[in-house]
Amino acid sequence: MLQWNEQNRAVGDRHEFHVFYDPGSTQSRDRPWILVIREVGEDGVHTHVVQESYSTAADAKEAAEQWKGPPLK
Repeated sequence: MLQWNEQNRAVGDRHEFHVFYDPGSTQSRDRPWILVIREVGEDGVHTHVVQESYSTAADAKEAAEQWKGPPLK
């Protein structure tokens, strides 16, 4: 289970999760909470993996908890 701090950030094994409120950046006003997942490389470099919008912060955090990795290409 991820440990979320007061800035809605959590760090997993090799990924950083950030949930934030930004209604202007989404296609739908019904989904103003954004989940951004970044991969933390061996050299400390962050690679953007995914960005999705959700109705609530709790929904975004639940999606982060269930995230299994980027889709295979």
